[in-house]
Amino acid sequence: MSSAGAASISTTVTLKRLPALPWLLSLATGVAGALALLPVQVLLGTSPFWDSPRGIVGGAWGDMLQASSGYVAFVRDCWRWPLFQVAGLGPNGANVLFTDSVPVVALLGRLLFQATGRVVPLYGLWSGLCLVGMGLTFTGLVRALGARSLAAVVAASVIGVSMPALIGRWGHLSLMAQALLPLALAIYVRLRAALQPRACTVFAWSSGICVGSLLVHPYLFLMVGGIMIAAILQAGTDRRMPWQAAAAVLAGLAAVTGGTMLAMGYGTSSGAESDLGFGVYSANLLSLFLPYDVVLPSGAAYATDGTGGQYEGAAFVGFGVLLLMIAGWQSLAEYLARGARRHPWLLFVVAGFLVLAISNEVYLGSVHLLSIPLPKSVLWAAGIFRSSGRFAWVAMYLAAALAIAAAAQRKQSGLVLLLAAAIQCVTVMPLRQRAWASAAGMPASVLDRAAWMSVLPGADQLVVDPPFGCLPKEASSLPLIKAAVELQLMASQAGVPTNTLYAARTAPDCMVPRLTRRSLVAYLRPVTQPPESTCQVGPLMTVCSAIPQALPASLATIAPDDKP
Repeated sequence: MSSAGAASISTTVTLKRLPALPWLLSLATGVAGALALLPVQVLLGTSPFWDSPRGIVGGAWGDMLQASSGYVAFVRDCWRWPLFQVAGLGPNGANVLFTDSVPVVALLGRLLFQATGRVVPLYGLWSGLCLVGMGLTFTGLVRALGARSLAAVVAASVIGVSMPALIGRWGHLSLMAQALLPLALAIYVRLRAALQPRACTVFAWSSGICVGSLLVHPYLFLMVGGIMIAAILQAGTDRRMPWQAAAAVLAGLAAVTGGTMLAMGYGTSSGAESDLGFGVYSANLLSLFLPYDVVLPSGAAYATDGTGGQYEGAAFVGFGVLLLMIAGWQSLAEYLARGARRHPWLLFVVAGFLVLAISNEVYLGSVHLLSIPLPKSVLWAAGIFRSSGRFAWVAMYLAAALAIAAAAQRKQSGLVLLLAAAIQCVTVMPLRQRAWASAAGMPASVLDRAAWMSVLPGADQLVVDPPFGCLPKEASSLPLIKAAVELQLMASQAGVPTNTLYAARTAPDCMVPRLTRRSLVAYLRPVTQPPESTCQVGPLMTVCSAIPQALPASLATIAPDDKP
């Protein structure tokens, strides 16, 4: 017997004797991935980073401030209906679903606040758990596909926590929870393998993960929901479940998710997304096969982006996964051929997500290949999912898992799997370094946070004129836009209501509320000094109050150069 064969038998025996070993390895890999991404103080929520957080994904300067402001406002508020509605943000309150505050984290934060009286920062732990969850769920998917060797487990866990689309998402806290996607795919594989799945079991799994994903982010819910619907329809098509039972499961799933959405407040949106969206924040035809950012040997930079917004569709599988695809191309081709016959509904769902991700404006790198005219009604409906490029993640995770499973079928595959894991890990180091630098450095703020936080608790409201939604959106107004978002966060941290609101799908309200003696007013426009007020003029704004002592000692610091 060859040494490679003996080693394979040895590892198989070890895994049988220690069935928890794959999960312990995946858990350890996830923890290591979290510690390699962010400093411990950031993970524990004790770092000043969370006073004014920043990430590395496009627009992260505002996304993290937006999420944090919604979280703090929700934690401090009382229980309302719908569940995630809060007062004090915007002229009429807001729903933290639209501040991307990760509803499940906000719920836990409120319970802790009511128990301790302290606002406990949880987003660091959440970010770490997203990495740990990815190590576990991606390993579970690969094992469900039949790759159960020790090398496959190591490769799956390392590659899972080293996916460029995951690391590069640092800054969009809710979408760090991509572990839900391999979990949904693993559940699909398990349900597909069942000879006669019980309707109650299928309903429990599908409704559980759909409600869970709703408590994180609607895009993840749509992807997870599509996978679960494919599992139910496939069971009915194969007659492994009577069609009446499959229809009942679908009806029950619709009722549970619809009721959850109603309770959470998904119907409270007061506005639609911008016309700029669908076809802009899309996936490139090269997204799965090339990294989003490429630095050529000459030093020139190149982005797999034809619109300026295709970072939303960044879905590169990674160089390690590409190696596995090449090494195991024959087994992978057999997997795909069998999959087309055995999983037509899943294939339909994944293909549909890819079409939606690519959109009607088709780009190959920077080349605009095709523009498909669509009726206005279709464009309006598609605009609800304006960041459609994210839907490519389903194909990305499925392709990566199939590549590992296919490579594991080859003889003496252990070395190739471990080499691919090492390559995947090394090639995402620049992304990890960027994330670490963003979290380890001092927060880059437009405003003097210490000065503002010293006076905000004494105000009965912070009035921003004009509020965020009414500011001009050209590049020259970027410092004012950042100032408005920072004021929103500081107001929520100080427990002071404010009229400014940066939130998705929210119509702007430019009316300025009635002022009181203790109002603190930040004018983000030219203004003459109001009567009976003392004002301080800074480089970005004029701040006024009827009480001279209520003005911040300084208004602004140097504005950072990053773009929204």
